[in-house]
Amino acid sequence: SLPPRSRSRSVHQVSKRDAKKRKITDSAADKVLAGQGTALTEAEAEELAKDVEAAEEAEAARAEIEAAKKRVEDGVPETQTMFHAKQASDYQGRTWIDAPPDIKPAADQSYIPKACVHTWSGHTKGVHAIRWFPKSGHLLLSASMDCKVKIWDVYNSRKCTRTYIGHSKPVRDICFSDDGRQFSSVGFDKIVRYWDTETGQCIQSWKSKGIPYCVNIHPGDDNILVGASNKNVLQFDPRIKTDDSLVQEYVQHLGSVNSITFIDGYRRVVTTGDDKKLFLWEYGIGTAPMKHVSEPWMHSMPAVTPAPLDNGSPKYLLCQSLDNQILVYATGD
Repeated sequence: SLPPRSRSRSVHQVSKRDAKKRKITDSAADKVLAGQGTALTEAEAEELAKDVEAAEEAEAARAEIEAAKKRVEDGVPETQTMFHAKQASDYQGRTWIDAPPDIKPAADQSYIPKACVHTWSGHTKGVHAIRWFPKSGHLLLSASMDCKVKIWDVYNSRKCTRTYIGHSKPVRDICFSDDGRQFSSVGFDKIVRYWDTETGQCIQSWKSKGIPYCVNIHPGDDNILVGASNKNVLQFDPRIKTDDSLVQEYVQHLGSVNSITFIDGYRRVVTTGDDKKLFLWEYGIGTAPMKHVSEPWMHSMPAVTPAPLDNGSPKYLLCQSLDNQILVYATGD
């Protein structure tokens, strides 16, 4: 080993050599070593900024490669989209997802259908779920067993406008965000995806712990709630751009979760499952439910519809029961 004097000299020489690589003079390096600091010239500062930018780009590229490797290891397929319309916007700059200006408000009274008005054809296998575009209903989103999600025009051409491809197995459920600009899809490949409706870009995707059977999006913070076969409700936050965006798990069911419904101004969540139970949760608190309904005569309720839906505060929940009944629960106190 070198004596202290030689070791310190060696360190000094190495520091000066590094300084030369950065094109800093020996005198400036001596000032740095002495703790006095130094001022870079304009050319040196510009070159240093380029080096920092190049290092950041290289780090981002490495992170993207690692993320791609992780997606391959997790079995998450790549996404693609196809736009089928002639143009994405009109002469006034309105995009294809904007509601037509001459659309009429829906009638308050509904009637029993008497005739088939139109048939949308395009999926090659059965359709699992369909969802109307929020508020206007001028578009229709469909999820199919052919592993694709399609969105259809209802008001004008009545043709498929865009196809979203990102699942390797049948798509089980879909849900629009509050404004319809985004939507989420879940499939039997255990993948949860969050899409941009207009561009078809997959904003984010997650690997679920079980097969997801239902999905719902909270209109306040756009958090995605997924009911899965692992008996839990998973809550993802798409604003967190990492793999650790699972922010909450609602753990109490003893069977697969089949439905997720918001009530009380979106402050509470109602879930049903194969365990023949109905749970009421405080939104964001998954440790213990506020209330649960379970009777010996009850059967599983795979579908729940709020009625009437008024700002997330329905008066009743209409539940499809597997004993050939429709059970109606009041949501008030």
